[in-house]
Amino acid sequence: MTREGSEVGSTGDVLEPWLDRLGPPARAWLRRAPRLLRWARDAAMVTRGLRAEPTPLSRRYAPAARGAEAALPGERRLRVLEVRRETDEALSVVFERPEGLSFEAGQFLTLLLPAGPGGLVRRSYSLSSTPAEGEPLVVTVKRVRGGLGSGYVHDRLRPGQVVRARGPSGAFTYRPSGGPERLLLVGGGSGITPLMAIARTALARSPGAEVELLYANRSAPDVIFADALAALAAGGRLRVTHFLEAPGGPLPHRAGRVGRADLAAALARASGGPEPSIYLCGPGPMMREALAAFEALGVPAGRVRVEHFHSAPGAAEGASREPRRLEVAGRPVVVAPGQTLLEAATAAGVAMDFSCTMGGCGACAVRLVRGEVVLDEPNCLSEAEREAGVVLACVARPRTDVAVEPLAAGAAAAPAPGGANAAPRPGRGAPAPGPPRPAPEAPSPAETR
Repeated sequence: MTREGSEVGSTGDVLEPWLDRLGPPARAWLRRAPRLLRWARDAAMVTRGLRAEPTPLSRRYAPAARGAEAALPGERRLRVLEVRRETDEALSVVFERPEGLSFEAGQFLTLLLPAGPGGLVRRSYSLSSTPAEGEPLVVTVKRVRGGLGSGYVHDRLRPGQVVRARGPSGAFTYRPSGGPERLLLVGGGSGITPLMAIARTALARSPGAEVELLYANRSAPDVIFADALAALAAGGRLRVTHFLEAPGGPLPHRAGRVGRADLAAALARASGGPEPSIYLCGPGPMMREALAAFEALGVPAGRVRVEHFHSAPGAAEGASREPRRLEVAGRPVVVAPGQTLLEAATAAGVAMDFSCTMGGCGACAVRLVRGEVVLDEPNCLSEAEREAGVVLACVARPRTDVAVEPLAAGAAAAPAPGGANAAPRPGRGAPAPGPPRPAPEAPSPAETR
């Protein structure tokens, strides 16, 4: 509670209960102490004014306390209810769900964590919980060696803490049809996080849904949600096949990685019914191999949704070291050295769409009308989008004075599948356009560091 209109130096009131224990001289001096302190303060202020000494810049514009950045539009506060260990390297954080919050299975949260030497770091983590009403928000985070975000989550988060967050966001989503449908989920490592949410949602919301999961890991101890997956599979509508590069242990599995023959067999099992919707989430090499295999098997690209994951983007070199002018739909904004277009616009009160703020979701895509920018890499833009002049305001820094405009309706950059344990691409969670190709590896939710 804040008390207004009271003196911070109410020393007499605070010390009064103790004065009777002291001798008369001490009591008299202490009772005069608050008055003496005020006289000294007033004298210092008058002297400074006579000497025309301004308040030092370092005090007038001192940086905010670590982690004390101004709240962003759409930001929310989430209270930690539980921190639950999944494996030696992965844990789930259970947040209290704000009343009225809705989302879709497969989306992610962006957490603003006081973990960096310069203040907050933004990290996106996929939700492993379902959108079912009354279910809390759960993100599952795998520790990344040297990672600021995952290190903070693993070492510092405790029940009762409040975390700043944005979202849920992302286009790597599943919507139950309510009728017969088939899903083929292919995941690796912590890429299981959004796939778990999708599988649980399909089994709970679509009574006729049949789901198959091909899940690859290094070894049995690395398998996230092993017990939960076994329990879901016992219901008869989920088939789980584990693949381990280091075979061994009691978990039923196949040795090696998910290959073309495994994908072909899964597609064959799904024949004779609705064509399966395919969701891929995992490390880049695994995703590229799976996309190439599906292409060779004749699977239309539009049936495949993809979400990669890896480390957060690094700041690009070549940005201006001088303030630059930015025009956003005709409104002028000054971009300070080091700022992104989004940071400058937001600070100036100019509204721009955004979500993950890490270059992974495509929500802040705009068209560059004039000037040059440099983009932090990796990000979720395709080569075609770059050639068309599309830039991501959250990772774009001006090289010259620039002007941008919103993308025309329907021309927005394909949302990158974002996830806390995965990152978007190709098509940021949307169906992969055209034949599979190596895509720029955008920062991803699941494994952003």
